Amino acid sequence: MATGRPTPGPGAAGRIVRFAAFELDIKTGELRKNGLRIKLQGQPISVLAMLIEHAGETVTREELQKRLWPADTYVDFEHSLNAAIKRLRAALGDSADAPRFVETLPRQGYRFVAPVSKSEVIYSAALQIESPLASDIPPPEAATTEAPPLRAVGRRPLWPWMIVASALVLVAVILGSGQWGSRMPENPLDGATITRLTEYEGAKDAAISPNGEFVAYLSDQGGNFAVWRILLGSGTPPVNLTPGPENQSAPLRSIGFSWDGLEIWLAGTPTKRVRMLPLMGGEPRVFLGENAVNPVWSPDGTRLAYHTSVSGDPIFVADRDGAHARQVFRDRADRHNHYLAWGADGDWIYFVHGTPAKKETDLWRIRASGGDPERLTRQNSEMRDPTPLGKGTILYLASESDGSGPWIWGFDIAHKTTRRITIGVEQYTSLSASADGRLLAATVANPNVSLWTVPILDTVAGEPDVKPFELPAKRALTPRIQGNALYYLSAQGAGDGLWRFQDGKANEIWRGSQGGLQDPPAVSPDGRRIAIVIREREKRRLRLITADGAESNAFAPDIDVDGSADWSPTGEWIVTGGDDGNGEGLFKIPTSGGRPVRLTSGVGRNPVWSPDGSLIAYSGENVFTSAPLLAVRPDGTPVKLPEIKTRREGERQRFLPDGQLVYMQGDEQGADPTTWQDFWLLDMRSMKTRRLTRLNDHAKMRTFDITRDGKIIFDRQPEKAAVVLIDLRKRL
Repeated sequence: MATGRPTPGPGAAGRIVRFAAFELDIKTGELRKNGLRIKLQGQPISVLAMLIEHAGETVTREELQKRLWPADTYVDFEHSLNAAIKRLRAALGDSADAPRFVETLPRQGYRFVAPVSKSEVIYSAALQIESPLASDIPPPEAATTEAPPLRAVGRRPLWPWMIVASALVLVAVILGSGQWGSRMPENPLDGATITRLTEYEGAKDAAISPNGEFVAYLSDQGGNFAVWRILLGSGTPPVNLTPGPENQSAPLRSIGFSWDGLEIWLAGTPTKRVRMLPLMGGEPRVFLGENAVNPVWSPDGTRLAYHTSVSGDPIFVADRDGAHARQVFRDRADRHNHYLAWGADGDWIYFVHGTPAKKETDLWRIRASGGDPERLTRQNSEMRDPTPLGKGTILYLASESDGSGPWIWGFDIAHKTTRRITIGVEQYTSLSASADGRLLAATVANPNVSLWTVPILDTVAGEPDVKPFELPAKRALTPRIQGNALYYLSAQGAGDGLWRFQDGKANEIWRGSQGGLQDPPAVSPDGRRIAIVIREREKRRLRLITADGAESNAFAPDIDVDGSADWSPTGEWIVTGGDDGNGEGLFKIPTSGGRPVRLTSGVGRNPVWSPDGSLIAYSGENVFTSAPLLAVRPDGTPVKLPEIKTRREGERQRFLPDGQLVYMQGDEQGADPTTWQDFWLLDMRSMKTRRLTRLNDHAKMRTFDITRDGKIIFDRQPEKAAVVLIDLRKRL
């Protein structure tokens, strides 16, 4: 047990203590490791000082209470001490299960187990530090670091990013906070300084710490995806915090900061739970239960919100450590709640809600106490990362209705209006803000989507077998083969139009300015007509155009289309998923005119018709990131398939001429689908599957088809993005 020691005079040595790789300034509470500094305040630093004072000895809980928690102060001592120990371990990167610094002795107390030099052991006088009342649980700003002046990291000139800053268009958005008074400037980002933080373009999900001094992101610059950390303004290069590989396939945000900025949370999957990684590096600890996604803390750090990946994505609010969780909202299956964020007032939780598989989501909010959710926007587009900018504005990323983007948008909370506030070619793929909204971290990309081919072999094909498919266009996606012609989407303006490549020439059939396309075309067996999907207000409608694009007519206007369409081998029918006003389902529509015929009830997306006309394969209801592969006969009779799950984005199945089915999925049967996919073959006679490829390129794959010579042609979008810092402090 701890024993009393003589108290040295004021000039006694021992203010700086060193243990392991750490250096502790006991007076200021500054903890240093490899140039990184964290300032601890309140009970965590007091507890650490007392444990180091008695290093190697047991310090009882009673001794801690008597020494550090005044007897005349009303406090829940057990809760306060446990909170201090947790924050202390988080700062040290320590674990209760395998302690390297602070060991828990059940029913006794704690012991500091790391070696400390005797000449540097601190004494009682060193405990004369300022601290709040023992009942105070330090707020998020309590964990701070000294912020050196910000300067660019890397050698690239800043002028390209200054051009990006000048490209932010003017908007009128109200910001009801003290930062800008009752009305914010015309452009909330006008006057911002944008600095590139990374040289390597392979980053995703940049997150900035609450105090605005660190940026963390996921990157494959070391070969495998890992978590990297930047100390802003230090001039030092990014630091790899994890040996990798990390979960680069997380469908939502991959990483973020804890409420106090001392830890970085790492995304979980159905087979990997959320983990908390110490800011200074070390072994991550498991956090929350299975299927938990996207933890976010309230502005005061006392509450935690998250959702799970089960059907309906239920949203929970809990204590800051995940205890006492209660559900505040849950929707039906195939409807999702993503990218949670607390409003600056702490009363509301903002989130993206809708159907990602249809690229139809919007900004919603719900009170942290529960109640009915409120829809805030009606964009029906791909959306992510609601980011409070003070109490009056929510920034977020979203695509335009034509599919272009994603761009930064601003939502005016007081007037409930939204406007796009960026223009240009730069596309923002993630967004995060410091607690005061003065610094933003983002990833910016100029995505290049192109077509590639891989042969179907008797063995498993690999990356050396993959070859680029040369086209005049730099951007090409969603390939469809009909005869000797290749149809694909490409952009020469705002949205993607439809192009045909034949006999070495590319011709535009449908201009993006007529209505941007997001789904692959369905070309008739004779190649004379093409079915495309156009968004009209909040509905998606089929149109039939001629092969030269000269004629266009609405088709089956009563169906709100869900996904892509396909033709029957005879050209007499078109099959598509959607809603006819009586519920969702799969429908076949006579091309000669007449009413659609319902084949199924429930979600049915991206159907493909077998070459012999006997089978229609399609994707079912989306839960988490995947959907089951299903099939019916043309009369609606279900056909049992092996349990196969495909990723929700894109069209993931096509038939070979002999009736076998090629599909895309993740690494193994039943495993979580990864961002990039592999091709598999389902023999429709034996119902056995075999792997066709083993691809290792970190690129997003969405849609494919089969060429006349039996190769797979697919689109591939490398995930290349740079991390940038958007500094609003001069503006404010």
